[in-house]
Amino acid sequence: MGVGALVGIAAGAAAASTAAGVTVAAGAMIGFSVGNSYDNYKEAKEFQESMNQSKNSPTYSFGPISNTKSHQIPIPVAYGRNLAAGNIINQKIHGKNDRYMDLQVGISEGPIESISEIKADDKDVSAEVKLGYRSQTAWSKNEHGQTFPYLAYYSLTLDAEKLKTSGTPTMTAIIKGRHVRVWTGSRWVTKYSNNPVWCVLDFLTNKRFGFGVKDKFINFDSFKEAAEYADEIVDGERRFELDFMIDAKSSALDILNEILSTFRAFLIYSNGQLKLKIDKPEIAAQSFTFEEHIIAESFVRSRTSRKDRYESVIVEYTDPNENFETIGARFLDKSVPGETIKTITLNGVNRFSQAGREARYYQKKSKYCVEVINFKAGINSVEAEVGDKVLITHPRPGWTDKPFRIMEISESENEELAITAVEYNEAIYTDNGIVQQENYGSELENPLEAPREVSDLKVSEYGYTTVDGNLMSNLIVEFSTPDDERFSKAIIDISENGGPYRIRGETEGGSFEIENLKVNVSYQVRVRTVSKYRSITSDGIISRDIIISGKDNKPAAPETLQVAQKGAKLIFKWQEVNEPDVLGYEIRKGTDWGNGEVLGTKLTGDRWTSENEIDGTHMYMIKTIDRVRQYSSSFTSAIFEVSGTGQELNIIIERNELDYIDNATLDNIDNINGKIAFFHMYNLEDLAGYNLDDWPDIPAFANGLPDYDFNAEYMTEIIDTVRVGRTDIRLKKDWFFQDSGLSLLSFPNRGLDDFPNNSLDNPPAIYETEIYVRFSDDNVEWSDWQTYMTGEYKFRYCQFKFTFQLETETAEFELNEIKQFFDVPDLELEIDNLSVPVGGKTINYSDYGIKYYEIPRGYNYYLLQDGSTMKYADFQNKTIDSVDVVIKDINNNDVGGTAEKIIIEGY
Repeated sequence: MGVGALVGIAAGAAAASTAAGVTVAAGAMIGFSVGNSYDNYKEAKEFQESMNQSKNSPTYSFGPISNTKSHQIPIPVAYGRNLAAGNIINQKIHGKNDRYMDLQVGISEGPIESISEIKADDKDVSAEVKLGYRSQTAWSKNEHGQTFPYLAYYSLTLDAEKLKTSGTPTMTAIIKGRHVRVWTGSRWVTKYSNNPVWCVLDFLTNKRFGFGVKDKFINFDSFKEAAEYADEIVDGERRFELDFMIDAKSSALDILNEILSTFRAFLIYSNGQLKLKIDKPEIAAQSFTFEEHIIAESFVRSRTSRKDRYESVIVEYTDPNENFETIGARFLDKSVPGETIKTITLNGVNRFSQAGREARYYQKKSKYCVEVINFKAGINSVEAEVGDKVLITHPRPGWTDKPFRIMEISESENEELAITAVEYNEAIYTDNGIVQQENYGSELENPLEAPREVSDLKVSEYGYTTVDGNLMSNLIVEFSTPDDERFSKAIIDISENGGPYRIRGETEGGSFEIENLKVNVSYQVRVRTVSKYRSITSDGIISRDIIISGKDNKPAAPETLQVAQKGAKLIFKWQEVNEPDVLGYEIRKGTDWGNGEVLGTKLTGDRWTSENEIDGTHMYMIKTIDRVRQYSSSFTSAIFEVSGTGQELNIIIERNELDYIDNATLDNIDNINGKIAFFHMYNLEDLAGYNLDDWPDIPAFANGLPDYDFNAEYMTEIIDTVRVGRTDIRLKKDWFFQDSGLSLLSFPNRGLDDFPNNSLDNPPAIYETEIYVRFSDDNVEWSDWQTYMTGEYKFRYCQFKFTFQLETETAEFELNEIKQFFDVPDLELEIDNLSVPVGGKTINYSDYGIKYYEIPRGYNYYLLQDGSTMKYADFQNKTIDSVDVVIKDINNNDVGGTAEKIIIEGY
């Protein structure tokens, strides 16, 4: 029997997320390997998971044609014929007026077949070519004698005057890719091939850039059979070819699946080896009958929905005849009701004929393969693998030997296998029907001409002052990019006092900042458009003269602020401020900005997530911060009700700071009737029953109105959380500011009865408050004071400092409450394969580097049931340091055994 585990995406995966399209993500289908032993199943599963993760493999992606200059990006890999830009690996500018440029451009992992049609922008150039062998000679102009083994590259000297260009041009070339292992029918040879099967084999086995799978894990017979099918002649050409350029950013497994999708292939791990299969006509591997194989009441039948049956399918591919742009091949079947359209992108397909065949295949698959079945069978009765064609006989639907293709086999209970299969129909593999070409450019512009010019060009001055006091004067250049499919970017040039234009940069968008210009100097700005075809450049649009006057600007506030809740998290989203000196954004919570609690500062981008919010209706505010720490004059706010966070806090300390006043350090404030207030204030309660003896001694009071300090400070004692760890600190504060219009010190000869009662109708006071915190692991070495923000910190000791500043002597301040909550994260201890003898075993948490603040609240386990009697784990003598575990049978006898996993949850 053989029921392998799927490694790649199954046949038809690119079509749609339906059973008919067979779109199950790589590794989602877990099956058994050959044989019914659980060890073989685990082997297949582990191999499949290692392929899925591919953590040590390089990452790749596709992008527009442009050169990079880096020594840190992965080397590209080329299979088949491609247009490539490459990575500049060596560059030197020399000659009078920097006329000449020595350039070496890396293309691909080698060895490859050829590099030809090399161009600098749109101009043909000649170069010295190296095809990426281990031993290759150095270019004579490479000062270090570098040979770059295994890298295909070319070297040349560019003449700026002949090319009529400034800056580094975009270099492109046509390459025929890697030499790979190919089976000739009698022996293995290494040569150029764009048969996708041999390219997949190379990617799987290559240790430098692929998965590094050893040959002993490859089922070569399956690869030979698949390669032969790919090479079959259809309409005068080979059925499948691969022209694929791997650049950067996607995982190796994603790249592998992209390649497999170009020829309807998938990988399974069976009998200890990787097998390659193609969705193609097959001979049935097994017959399943209701009487002999299908377990009663396990059979389930369903059909795909009508929206997943497509009237037309468009396959997008890269066409070399259209400057390697994306073109579509459409197959249309008017007999399908509705007007459903599916678009599939097959990177690596460069032929209209192949794309058309795939469009036909996917449309017919959605039309004819609509039956989906699920059933169970005994483990010893299954002989087919994932991907095999099988025949189903069942009386309920009235089927006799109806063909299906197995898409998933997974382990069930009682030595049974659960099988998912989709309808098999030979009609999807025929070549009948007309395919239409979809040209997305419909009316393509001439690729050998420059794009149209930009419009609505505006240039304005923007200035700011740096931290050291220097004025930085800039120009903001704004324009509308042309509606022209050739446009790739705009080059920004500047002329000073009528002099020659010099390049200041480039942008793909409609704005650009020219920095650090001179005051009282006249400038003109020119904007030129650049084509994505060979970088052809327009003459450009020129701005009016603008004289730099020198000015400073505060940033604008974001125009919008949106708040959304997801579980216990709040997601803030705002519209970014389009100004050149934006450092970031600050979000506060409160009734006004000055008294608001800082949730996050120097936030970049257009969104941020807070994970520390509690239930209630709150106002959230956002301001912009510029590079010299200027805040926007106004803020943008949103009122939002937070509810049902479901956040279970692990509070290790909860303290009201006013209970510890005697241990705090107070400056210019004091404990007045159980509340903290400035010396010059009176209590907010009705003062009629008090006399001056209730107030603290105020120096120089008898000598008239003193020059008292408007600044005050409250510093807490040092708080010990017992041990070093990550702790979330939350503050709940209640303080009050208002301008009473009166001051006790203003009327030194009056009694308290002469003062009016406090009224909340008085105007708000002008004030500033700051909260600082510092941390230590040992109460010896301390961090600097830093602005407090809600969030998680790592420490044992901490100390808070609150500073207050009033503007007038008539301002009141009263601090009624400061509560501090110290919340620690959950701690989860996982122990695998723990052997527990008769008599039990003590689990000491310190042996695993775990320290709990409280006795853990959860004890879970998975036991290896190796006998006829069920067992369970009994946890005894629970403390914050350890727990005893005893394994018992259902009769509560201590029998010992092995715990496959123990999970202890707490904090």
